[in-house]
Amino acid sequence: MRGFLCSGRLCGFHAIKYSVPCLLGRLFSCTAEAEVIEKYWTVLQKEGSAPKIEKALGKIKVQLVSPHVEKVLHRCAENKMLGLRFFIWAGQQPGYRHHHSIYRIACEGLGVTQKPTMLSQVLEDLRREGCVVSVNTFKVIFNLCKEANLVEQARELLDHMKDFNCRPDTTIFNTLIHLLAEARCMNMAEAMLKRMSECGLSPDVITYSALIKGFCNVGQVEDAQRLVDEMPEHGCTPNVVIYTNLLYGASNAGSPEKALELLDKMLEKRCAPNVVTYTTLIQSFSEAGRINEALEILDRMIKCGCAPNRITYIILIKGLCSQGKINDAYELMDKMIRGGHLSKDPVHNSFVISLLRTNNIGEAEKVLRSMLERGIKPNDLAYNTFIKGMCSVGRYSDALSWHHDMDRMGCALEVDACSILLHGLCNGGYVNEAAKVLLSMVDKGIMVDTSTFDVVIGYLNKAGKYEEALNLSSLLKCQGPAL
Repeated sequence: MRGFLCSGRLCGFHAIKYSVPCLLGRLFSCTAEAEVIEKYWTVLQKEGSAPKIEKALGKIKVQLVSPHVEKVLHRCAENKMLGLRFFIWAGQQPGYRHHHSIYRIACEGLGVTQKPTMLSQVLEDLRREGCVVSVNTFKVIFNLCKEANLVEQARELLDHMKDFNCRPDTTIFNTLIHLLAEARCMNMAEAMLKRMSECGLSPDVITYSALIKGFCNVGQVEDAQRLVDEMPEHGCTPNVVIYTNLLYGASNAGSPEKALELLDKMLEKRCAPNVVTYTTLIQSFSEAGRINEALEILDRMIKCGCAPNRITYIILIKGLCSQGKINDAYELMDKMIRGGHLSKDPVHNSFVISLLRTNNIGEAEKVLRSMLERGIKPNDLAYNTFIKGMCSVGRYSDALSWHHDMDRMGCALEVDACSILLHGLCNGGYVNEAAKVLLSMVDKGIMVDTSTFDVVIGYLNKAGKYEEALNLSSLLKCQGPAL
């Protein structure tokens, strides 16, 4: 163990301590995982050109987990069809189910999006080799279509199932309906209800949820409401997700009153609204300029025992700020902090950003000063938005001063804010200061765009500071081009 342990820690990993049993456990776990991956990879290499690869893989008696699948897929980078065969086989193994992230890795690593025909090709390969193709096989492939947004391929797959003596089940129809709804193909999505009926299947809550959300997203709220009304005929009860999607559709259609009616209907049906429901309704009234009614819904929300989240707060603060009700925004912020609904750090940062986005630069500066006095560090978004806001009203010197203060606190100046600050300083006659900021950014490894370098160099030349301009030109060549 002396090769691994030095003074109670792993060599090369500073201040990370492990006990000997813990270290041995980690080493054993890594070794065992590597052995499993090697077993699968050996079989794939050996049987890759032979029929019934799946039968050979099945002889490995190990419980599959996502890291196994991910690492085997990585090894199949040069033989994507082999990787696809393994992925489809793995997705049908007892006790294992592909996570959403693994589908994404498979689509990207195997090139499914770029070459969707490989999905139909793998089915033909399986049939030619006499392999069993089941409904579960199709489920894995449909989920790949869903992840890669392959609408046409998914529709063709549904028609292709009969060629393998497979009948689609509700899960497959739901996957296809979700895919069609996300692609805004609502006529085709709803037509799947008829196909389901022809297969002797009934829609479930998941089916209706996908369709209702899809109709709301394309502004067809009446069609969404029609489906909600139909649900009891198929033994389905609308839940909070369905009502919230319907409420969202009504809000987007510019009908906050209709959305409020839906909230009342939810309560009548003893379907408890959640934070998303209330926040959607609050946003509807706030964006319609009806901030007082939005605040009434907030009170109603809290009385019902539903705690607002940061998004609820941001929407209300933005609404108050946009109407110039800054004092009310302050009061709301204090009320929410005292009530324990939100912690002070994110609240203050969100307040600053809301003020800046409604062009209340002076008020944002007051809040920032108050934050610093209370020891609250501004986050990078608030800081960068503030710097850009100060420059937008020509307060370049103040922006520079704030930059120095924030820099000492460890706040990071992003590339776009840096460019705006440097352009502003040059335009405001602070070319020496601009050059210093530029140098400090480069020292920190921030890739400043070439056009900003050119602006600062140009102003230095105009000011007769040729040596400084030449130094920056040399620095630009060392840095290389930046986007």
